[in-house]
Parts: sequence; C-alpha cells; structure tokens
Amino acid sequence: MAMVCHPVSSLTLSLGLLLGLLSSPLTPVKAQFPTPSQETPLNSQGRAVQFSPPDRGAPDSTEGGATRRSDCIHVVPLMPTDDEQAYFGLTYQEHPSLYWYIGSAKAGLETAEIIIERDNNSGDIEEVHRVTVPLPPNLNEQEHILRFSPSPDEPGLEVGQTYRWYLEVQCNLQDRQDPTTLAIYDGWIERVDPDPEQTVELENTNNAQDLAYLYGSAGIWFDYLDVMVNRLDAWPDILTDLDLIAADTQIEIASPGDGPRTSMEMPQIQFFSFNRDRSSGDNIPEEVDDAGELQF
Repeated sequence: MAMVCHPVSSLTLSLGLLLGLLSSPLTPVKAQFPTPSQETPLNSQGRAVQFSPPDRGAPDSTEGGATRRSDCIHVVPLMPTDDEQAYFGLTYQEHPSLYWYIGSAKAGLETAEIIIERDNNSGDIEEVHRVTVPLPPNLNEQEHILRFSPSPDEPGLEVGQTYRWYLEVQCNLQDRQDPTTLAIYDGWIERVDPDPEQTVELENTNNAQDLAYLYGSAGIWFDYLDVMVNRLDAWPDILTDLDLIAADTQIEIASPGDGPRTSMEMPQIQFFSFNRDRSSGDNIPEEVDDAGELQF
C-alpha cells in the first residue's frame, strides 16, 4: 500500500477543541482550529495550555477514504483533522484510548464495531483489534461519548507504526448483514517516541496542567486528550469552546459507573452520557426519528 503524508494545519487547536461544530449528519464534521492567540482557561506555569498540531498528517492510502455517513446515527470522532480532512493523531502510549461523540440516532440500533488495522511488513492489512460494542438503549434520546480503552493484555501499538481505526454501525435493522447500509467512520493513529528532552520533562512532571501543556505543545493528541478529560475533568469547557453548548448552560456528565452500559465483561468499552439545560437556547444536535429522518 503506497503512502504519503499530508501536512496538518499549522493553526492551533485549543484546550477545548475535541469535537467539531455539530451540523447535519450528512455533512462531515471536523475539529476546528482557532487562531494560536486564543487563550484557554488553563495554564501551566503561566503558559497557555493548548494543542499544536504536528507537522504531518494521515497516510494517503491507495484505497482512499472509507468513511460512509448515514442519517441513522450522528458520530463525531474526538480527534483533529489534517489538511486533507482525515482524522489523525499521535500518541506516546502503547494502549491509548479513543473517543467518539455519538449524538441522535435511529431507535433500535443495537451494536457497533470498532476495528483497528495496520500494514504488516509484507504490505498486507493486519487486524489488530475488533470488538463489538453494545449500544445504549436510549441512544435515540440522549447524547453520549464512547470510549474504547484496549486492555493492557492485548497487543499494543508499536513505535513508528501507523494504524487505521474504523467505527461501523449497521443501520438496516431488517438485514444486519447488508454491507451497503453500514455507517462507517475512520481515522488514523500513530505511536511515536518522545525525544530525550521530552522524556526527562515527562518523567519529572506529575501536575496535570503541566502534563497537558507538554503533550499539547508537542502535538501528542491522544495523551493530551487523556489528561484533559480524565485528570482535569475539562468536559464543560470543551463543549463550551466548541459552541456545542452555550457558556451559561448547565450540564451533568455521568461517569460510566453511573449508567446502565458499564459491563464487567467488556471493561474496555465505556459510555459517558451527559444532560444539558435545554431551556437556554443551546445548540442542540438535530434529532433523528425512528425512520432515520432528520428533524429540524
């Protein structure tokens, strides 16, 4: 498979930009890049915590893009995009977590599949992970964030290797084997090593804001995201910065343990649901009715 790299936008993705502005599910929605001078709510020793994209992007494979959107479900990967509008991010971790925003959906959707692949040494596609995800029964009524955290016991990402992930949802409730009705979202993740100076800084840093600054300034998206949402609990600021909610909107984010979708058999799959005060004229995603039609 022939690959070339597209450069990532030179603009800066701030602390809050994990989602794109929500529009119709038929329209690709990407993380947007504000100007580098935009201030963020957090700082590290007087330095603004923000994300600076790396100087490279996703591989351009001969297969082309695989994304196939459907109006049966609204999905936004929590990743920035490169200049070619491909979702792409770097990590230092062997087992990074991936996140997706899942908005309005057709009633009756039961499962999704997460697949991670790579090119092996012979140039063939090798499947690294495949997991079936039970979807929340109230997905047509409430917004969720899906987190996939591979088990440490499973094969990890190798340094210098680029991987392609897919999130697939079958929209045909009568024929679940129909390949033409799959909603498919895809993107890329690459594991890299920190340089010696970064290694020393990371080893000597435990403060969450300092870690977010180090990961963000180095363009290491998945590690930056992990600190922002798991150690700094930055979801409200994130959603506000994205204009997904108004600044004065009250939201409540439920941890996986508070909801019905936590599974002892599938600890690597977790759903976060959140409730918002919808009386403030907030930006609310378009709803999808039972027939998969958009309601405006």
